[in-house]
Amino acid sequence: MRPVIAISITSPYVTLEKWLEMSGMKEQTARDMIKQNRIPTKPTPKGKTRSLVEINVAAMTVEALKGYDVNVNA
Repeated sequence: MRPVIAISITSPYVTLEKWLEMSGMKEQTARDMIKQNRIPTKPTPKGKTRSLVEINVAAMTVEALKGYDVNVNA
């Protein structure tokens, strides 16, 4: 029987500034990775521009679990 592990994501999105604090990454590196679609962000509504960048932590967590034999239940 496989063990059950619960992962709690307190906020599915965090600001770029908060994510930089959490990850320790430099801002320019993160912005470059966002432009390369290597860091997922909250989609911008059509026709809108947004100066606030929000990192999709939930998507990053799911991506990190890929490659392992786990079931993701929301």
